[in-house]
Amino acid sequence: MKKILFILLFSFSVLGSAQAPELTPLSKISVIPCGPGSELYSTFGHSAIRIEDTSLGINAIYNYGTFDFTTPNFYMKFVRGKLDYTLARQSFPYFLKEYEYENRWVKSQELQLTLAERQELFNFLETNYLPENRDYKYDFFYNNCATKIWDILKEVYGDKLVFNENYLKELHTHRQLIRQKVKINSWSGFGIDLALGSVIDDVATPKEHMFLPDYIMEQLDVAQINGQPLVAESKVLLEANSEDNSSSFFASPEFWLIILLIIILVLTYFDFKNNTRRNWLDFILFFSTGLIGLLIIFLWFFTV
Repeated sequence: MKKILFILLFSFSVLGSAQAPELTPLSKISVIPCGPGSELYSTFGHSAIRIEDTSLGINAIYNYGTFDFTTPNFYMKFVRGKLDYTLARQSFPYFLKEYEYENRWVKSQELQLTLAERQELFNFLETNYLPENRDYKYDFFYNNCATKIWDILKEVYGDKLVFNENYLKELHTHRQLIRQKVKINSWSGFGIDLALGSVIDDVATPKEHMFLPDYIMEQLDVAQINGQPLVAESKVLLEANSEDNSSSFFASPEFWLIILLIIILVLTYFDFKNNTRRNWLDFILFFSTGLIGLLIIFLWFFTV
């Protein structure tokens, strides 16, 4: 009866005080890195924080990678990069089931924290989960579900947590980091190049690499807290089945742009030979390139 009462209180704690329940010595806190999915929004993987306390019946995931489709002017805010993302809290078994369904790997990095330090982080997450605190301004490179992990740990533990600048053998540009997850000759890669432009060709700092969950994992493995390794244990919770992710060249932007080029060259050749002019072709070419130009202006001057 006591455990049932606690679970009910925990489930509805968002309606009351931000004070989190007292964790027991059996509690654990882990960072949960997740592999990429097949959809563009999941291409770069995911990271979350898990709070586990078997004696209290707690097994929750704190997920900074969610957003509300019912947000007013959702699509305009999404395109302009001004959409609020939200901290969600859910049952970890349900979270894991979702990734099993999507055939994505899930790993766990249990953090080596004292009971007081675990309580401190738990309190922070519960306070952050309150309706007035849970929303934040998403940024693809600098403020996403992966960067939030390190930022939260640093905010909670301060100078006790030491970042290792030398955890990488080689630094990459932001574009190269994107290319690790998105194929060059793909429509998603084409769209990202068009949308983000040349500003992503700057070399990312060691910390800026951590907008990808893979690099959060690498950093946590070498980071220290109180002079000790931050990660006590790493393990695989869910394996992904191997799939054939190869895409057909005939569905790529390069193929269709070559086809378009050939068509225009053939039509231009016949126009030249017959001393004629296809005004509709000129209109389509200039109209389409003009639209692309307006899109680039919009992305440069009216979005973040």
